[in-house]
Formats: sequence, C-alpha cells, structure tokens
Amino acid sequence: MSKHAINLNAISWDAWEAIYKMDKKFVGTEDYMGVAYFWSHEYKHTLRDVTISQRRRIHKKALNLGLDFTEVGASQWELMSKVLKIPIEKMIDKKYYQALKQNKVPKDYVKACRWMEKVFYK
Repeated sequence: MSKHAINLNAISWDAWEAIYKMDKKFVGTEDYMGVAYFWSHEYKHTLRDVTISQRRRIHKKALNLGLDFTEVGASQWELMSKVLKIPIEKMIDKKYYQALKQNKVPKDYVKACRWMEKVFYK
C-alpha cells in the first residue's frame, strides 16, 4: 500500500471535478474513494461533513449489508451512528427514528417528507 495522499483542498477545481466524476463511477463498488456522494438528501447534512475515511467505511459496510443510501431507512441511520460514534438521537428526532424502525416512513425521500409534514407538522 502506498503512503501517498492528495490534499483535495490544495488542487484546482478542474482536478477536483475530474476526481469527483471518476469516484462517482465507483459508487456501489469496492473502489469507492470517498469523494462522490452516494446518499440521498435524507443523509446530506450528516454525510457531507464527515471525513473521506468515514464515508468510505460507511459505504463499504453499506455494500456488505446491502443497504441503499438512496432510500430512507432506520438501518442507514444505525450504520452511520455506529461508524461515526454519534447517538442516533443527536442526528435525527427520536419520534422520527421510531417511525423509521416501525416502517411507517416511505423509503422514497420526497414521499418521506410529505409523510413527515402530515405526521409531525399538522
């Protein structure tokens, strides 16, 4: 294994974009590098700020478990909680998490938002 590292904060926009596009092709494979997004809006605020290493670990574990991060689900939040060592209740509302565990929330993000409006924001 090489000891090389790339500081993504020190490269040009064109170089970053090329790396992002290449990594986007690796989403869903063991070759994922941790740069491209593999998640839906549901997890955006949590995963966009984690390290590349943490993204890679979450992605790899999701692959092994067969979890799809483009779907809304309790298992995805539980995996992030485990890898990031953050209690789920610090990431999402407790009532929402319970509804996810009981499969009351639609897996599609837009439908999940509509469901939340009806249930939580009447």
